[in-house]
Amino acid sequence: ILSKIAISLALRDERYNAELIKELENPKVEPFSRHCNLKIQTERLLLRPFQDIHSSAQRPLVVVVDALDECSDENSTGNLLVELIKVARQLPIKFFLTSRPEPHIRQQLEHMGYTIGWVLRLHDIEQDIVEADIRLYLTNGLCEIGRTLPRTYSDWPSASDIQILTDRSGRLFI
Repeated sequence: ILSKIAISLALRDERYNAELIKELENPKVEPFSRHCNLKIQTERLLLRPFQDIHSSAQRPLVVVVDALDECSDENSTGNLLVELIKVARQLPIKFFLTSRPEPHIRQQLEHMGYTIGWVLRLHDIEQDIVEADIRLYLTNGLCEIGRTLPRTYSDWPSASDIQILTDRSGRLFI
């Protein structure tokens, strides 16, 4: 994951890209491998490249790590959370992590406390707000498809179809 984050940042920020290349080509340091432990990866891919970049005038970059719960190794997921949270305050980056409330992830975040940022649980959001978001998403997506259908389907999707799908979603965007 950290390698993919570094690639995304390098494509987005020229200064980071230049500093990352300098770090990875540094002859004084052991060659980088994606098999390095997370602490080394965090230091080499995030901390060092950003240490000489002064971006106080710029808005911080936002890195989205979606579906953290889909990582296959629970220990690696926990270690990744620890490393990202440990360095987050030293970087001009904001991390936006999404996950189902799997026990190992929830426990890790609770153990770290709420000083790390905000934890937003979808099941804590009011039902009507979630339903409105899902209805809007379905309406826009299905209407886009409807524009490609023959004119005989001009009333597709119907409002009742959208409502049925919204109700069956059970507050989830799956």
